Amino acid sequence: MYRKFIIIFLIAIIFMPGVIFSNDDFDNEYFETIYYGEDPAGDDYGPGAYRYPGHRVFQPGEGHFDLKSFEIQAFNSEYRFIFEFGEIENPWDGKYGFSHQLIHMYFDTYSETGQSELFRPGARVKLNPDFPWDYHLQFSGWWLRLMDTEDDPDDLVRDILNVDAEISPWDVYDINVEVLDSKIILELPEEYLGDIQGSKFYLLVGGFDPFGEDNFRPVQNYRTNWSFYYDQYLDESNNFVQEEATRVIDYFYPEPGYQEEFLGVNFDEISYLKPIKIPLPEKTFIELIRDYSYLIAFIYSIISFFIISYILYFIIRSASDE
Repeated sequence: MYRKFIIIFLIAIIFMPGVIFSNDDFDNEYFETIYYGEDPAGDDYGPGAYRYPGHRVFQPGEGHFDLKSFEIQAFNSEYRFIFEFGEIENPWDGKYGFSHQLIHMYFDTYSETGQSELFRPGARVKLNPDFPWDYHLQFSGWWLRLMDTEDDPDDLVRDILNVDAEISPWDVYDINVEVLDSKIILELPEEYLGDIQGSKFYLLVGGFDPFGEDNFRPVQNYRTNWSFYYDQYLDESNNFVQEEATRVIDYFYPEPGYQEEFLGVNFDEISYLKPIKIPLPEKTFIELIRDYSYLIAFIYSIISFFIISYILYFIIRSASDE
């Protein structure tokens, strides 16, 4: 009986490293939230004085561009981005189930490359030079595009007969998109962005216009059916310059009042935007061990050698005594 116990103990020592260093796939049977944040509600007015276009497809004049929350989930080799809006409709039969929203994201993944200028200038905002971006994602109801700093912004072909307006070399097709109530859910393979935990991102929301600059719906200082309207009576500064005014209707930032302060109707007066950080995951004890797997495996091998040698010596000696 005593020898059986010793044999079981030896087997446990031999196979223990396999348990410690194996992949715990049983913990990854669901999407895990790696970032969640809420944006102030009712701030779909750009710097504070923008109003919706007058056409009936934009009624009730609020909600369509009001990003209420944003969530990033991860599962194995895939990311899920969840954009929650006040209103989601599809009057122009967008391929992915929505028509109004244009989403631009910039990711700072701390690579050796990076740039702080916008990929193309249509959004009319300033990104923080301390946090240069590595990947740029554009998302509309008809396409998803992904660029990096090596791509040429001029690699576009205009197509005035196509609702896409531009034929792009950056289109990504192996994605899943679902519109569920007030949420747009995008599933994107991780290979496009790499590991984004611990990185930073900028999230801009504008109105999709197939013929607008960089597909942003323009802003005018007079009311029209198809352009956003700048209401000078709601802005004490009244420094609106149409060619320089931001076209971002909602900037994702959980702090109330931030958007009004950092967006602007005159590009010279716009402040550098702050990105949002995706936190690093809190590691379990087993994951911490895996970080030093080679060192621990070496130490474990030496200790195991001495323990097993001593036990075998003890068994041989006991047998000889009998």
